[in-house]
Amino acid sequence: MTSEAIPLLRGGSVVSSFAGAFGAKVKETRLTAILGYQIALEPKLFCDEFGILGEIESVVLEAPDDRGRSDILIKSSDGLGVVEAKIDATNSSKQAQQYAKQHHAKWQVLLTEFLPTPEQKENPGITYCCWRDIAKLIQENPQFLSLKARFIGQDLIMYLKEHHMIPDDEVDEIYTRDINDDYSVNMFFKGHVYGCQYKEGSRLFKTHYFAPYFGKRISASKTVQALHPGMKAGVSYIAKIIAIETGETPRDFEAIAKELRKRHNRRKEWNCSTAIKEFFGGKRFAYCFIFLDEPRLAFDEPIQKMYLQKSPKYTLAQKLWSFDEFYRAWERQKQ
Repeated sequence: MTSEAIPLLRGGSVVSSFAGAFGAKVKETRLTAILGYQIALEPKLFCDEFGILGEIESVVLEAPDDRGRSDILIKSSDGLGVVEAKIDATNSSKQAQQYAKQHHAKWQVLLTEFLPTPEQKENPGITYCCWRDIAKLIQENPQFLSLKARFIGQDLIMYLKEHHMIPDDEVDEIYTRDINDDYSVNMFFKGHVYGCQYKEGSRLFKTHYFAPYFGKRISASKTVQALHPGMKAGVSYIAKIIAIETGETPRDFEAIAKELRKRHNRRKEWNCSTAIKEFFGGKRFAYCFIFLDEPRLAFDEPIQKMYLQKSPKYTLAQKLWSFDEFYRAWERQKQ
């Protein structure tokens, strides 16, 4: 029996944090619960960052009041502090002020990706910070000495990286695959989808963008040229990844696409039934589908394989790229 860990998968994706084991979708309640526990373990460190003075006496999650629940309520010997946390760029100042008034709180902490104006920053009693500030505090502060505090802090950082809320230097930016079939071109341009065979633990699940490498067969296809005039071989388009899901039949795909339309409020996205049927071709395997935002023309002169790898006649050996690598190859090509 070995003590080595094996990959934990949830919904086809590798779970990289303890918090991620509870669900693939990031939730404010889950994040604030982790943060509240972390504050309780290291109250002075966080309250110094938040500007909350006095000896910390208690930390309360979802403290109820007449107008709802404040995310985190911190009680100190010098007064109360309200922490209102958001996972996006929402300005929660009005909401926090209501909770602060209800609890007679002295301090308000707004944890959000919202960028306050200089005037808003000068508002006494209100501290703006973002999740990157929390991660930096955990990573750089030597006060984190206890084993429990260290584990919770590191797991919170992994969870934030997992959901792209803070930068992750280890994550590959772009996933690239060769496209040589007409139906794959239609899936990409009309349906904003790319399909490939599913592989457990693939690093694909951590990428942010997809870029197809259109083969010479595509540039010579009359059908493709009729729909997309001037299409050339190479990497020219890049699309942001919205979601990655798995399925085994066209019916699975349609059900997933329908659910994603509701979740992301996109009524006409990811509709490519004919191309999907061609893609499956009557075979039943576990396939991975990358649901994309609208493709953007990134390189007006497509990047050729000879500038991406030593063997231009073969499929791309490297499938994970950074934007810098693409732009360096493009610059070499232009010289």
